[in-house]
Amino acid sequence: MKSRLFIPAAITLMGISGLAWADKPEPANPDDDGEVTISLMPAGADVPDVVTNRIALPTLDLSNEVANDKVKRAKAALEHAEQKRTEGRDHGWSHANAAREQAQDMADDAKANRENRGRSEDRPDPPNRPEDPGRPDNPGRP
Repeated sequence: MKSRLFIPAAITLMGISGLAWADKPEPANPDDDGEVTISLMPAGADVPDVVTNRIALPTLDLSNEVANDKVKRAKAALEHAEQKRTEGRDHGWSHANAAREQAQDMADDAKANRENRGRSEDRPDPPNRPEDPGRPDNPGRP
C-alpha cells in the first residue's frame, strides 16, 4: 500500500529536481567557472592605495646575540637530528643483516636435515636380533 504512494512521489521529486538543474542559467563569460577570487589589474590602471600597499617583512638582524644564539642552537639541533637519523639507519641495517644471516643459517640447516634424514652418522646401530629359538613348545596342541 505504501509503495503505491512512495514510487510516484519519488518519480515526481526526481522530475522536479531535474527541471531545476536544467533551468540553471549559463555564465556570462564561458571561461568563468565560478572560482574567481583574485582579479589582476591591468598595467596603468588607477587603483586605490589600499589595494597596492605592500607589507614590509622584517629583516634578520644577525648582530643580535639572541638571534645568533638561536641560529647556533638550530644548527646544532639539525646536526644532532642528522646524526641520530644516521645511527638509526645503521642500527636498522645491522638488524636486517643479522636477520638475513640467521635466515640463511636456518635454511642451510633445514637443507642438511632434509638431505641426511634417516642417514645420520650419530644414530646408533639397531640392536641385533636374537637367534631364532625355533618353535615354542606348546603342550596344549597335539
